[in-house]
Amino acid sequence: QKQSSIVPDNGTLFLVAVQDYPNLETYMLPAWGRVQHQTVRSSPSSLPLWEVSFTSAESKPDFFIRKYLANDLAHLFEKVKGSTYLCIQLPHSSTPVQAGFVCSNGFTYTAELNSDSSGIARVPLAALEQTTTALLPVAYPVFMPRYFTPKVQLPFEMQEIETLEIRIKGTQNKPCTVTLGAVWIE
Repeated sequence: QKQSSIVPDNGTLFLVAVQDYPNLETYMLPAWGRVQHQTVRSSPSSLPLWEVSFTSAESKPDFFIRKYLANDLAHLFEKVKGSTYLCIQLPHSSTPVQAGFVCSNGFTYTAELNSDSSGIARVPLAALEQTTTALLPVAYPVFMPRYFTPKVQLPFEMQEIETLEIRIKGTQNKPCTVTLGAVWIE
């Protein structure tokens, strides 16, 4: 049986560590804008965080951070199938942030993040709602649709998770800044 050091006995599964962010897939829709990111620390003894800022001249820009998880979760599903929360360290956001999963059926399930006083957003997996799916990377030719809106409602199934998605909602010509830390399910 395959073992993982990222799943302690309490069933917590770390999906993203701060050092992972620069290597994750990032996209902006409807078109690219100015993006800056950096690792930040509030003090020498604090854990590092990842800060991303973006500005777009487009109407209703969305910035996406994605991580493919299917291979990692395949052998860990039995250990985490009782998990009930998606947790994200989110100490600062100047704009709405949603997080959730793109599933193997092509549908996306997300919820709005609201951090508690410790800077942690805990979203019940049962609260994830089916939403539009961003077709990323952008298809060629560029006149193709950027989003898929499902016509049927399917419930979220944890065993169908394929990709973690963090969607940051922007405002036209206004800088948006979000600070993120670890992401896990518990």
